[in-house]
Amino acid sequence: MKIWISVIILSFVAALSLSSEEAPWLELEKGKQAFRERDYGNALSLFRDAASKKDPYPEAEYWIGKVFATEGEWKIAERQYLKAIDRREALEVPDDAYAIKYDLAEVYRLSEQRKLMEDMYLQILADRAGPEKRSEVQLGALTRVLGNDGIDRAIFLFRFTDPLTLRANEELGFFYYQSGRTLDATERYAVAVNSIFSIALATLMERNPEFEYKTASAALVALYADREIAAYCDSVGLYKQLYYLAASLYFDGKRASGRQIWAIVKARKEAGEWGRRSAAQLANPTREFMNY
Repeated sequence: MKIWISVIILSFVAALSLSSEEAPWLELEKGKQAFRERDYGNALSLFRDAASKKDPYPEAEYWIGKVFATEGEWKIAERQYLKAIDRREALEVPDDAYAIKYDLAEVYRLSEQRKLMEDMYLQILADRAGPEKRSEVQLGALTRVLGNDGIDRAIFLFRFTDPLTLRANEELGFFYYQSGRTLDATERYAVAVNSIFSIALATLMERNPEFEYKTASAALVALYADREIAAYCDSVGLYKQLYYLAASLYFDGKRASGRQIWAIVKARKEAGEWGRRSAAQLANPTREFMNY
């Protein structure tokens, strides 16, 4: 009997000891909270503890990288992000791999490794295109219609609806525009703008089945009449992207199409800065060069 009592007591003590050791996911969440509070030292310690208790644990490796990126330690951040990407098969949410890749691209941008940044964004687009590369096949047709027939027909004929590629297209568009690669910029901004319109219009048509798309200008009126859809369009910078799409078209030789878009943006009160800049471009088209 004494032996059994001793076994029970020892088992209880062992279970109590295990329960007192926090689970990796809990340490990860505590680390995120410390990170949000800018307590980076504590966050780093918690993320490392989480990673030590679970292998592989790509989420923890990623957050370790975020701490170092915040401190401007680009090489260490890069190493951690690559480690997380290598272990992406273990991610609880598979699409989180794209957040890691976007943050890695940002590290490359901030550390002025432009080619690596470009390659990472292109990798994201290739991943999302799939083996059939349908979106890339449609890209050429979209760009041709946009340049020859204008934005109204381009939105009518094409639907790009993957929100995970939106940022990659926008970032590449701006990079190419600043680099003087206006055709490449046009292609990327064309997809970004079409994606925003496609996603927003799909939501509008669900709410108002009687809505019928006719022109981009009329669509903007309807989209901005819905508060939630307008907030979405503003959050993804629709007017900014329209502005740079127009600039890319114009300085790639598709002047009529570029001026058409500038005129649309200029006419919209909610476009703010981008409306004013569009008005200035219509009066005196000028290539802009800014640090990327």
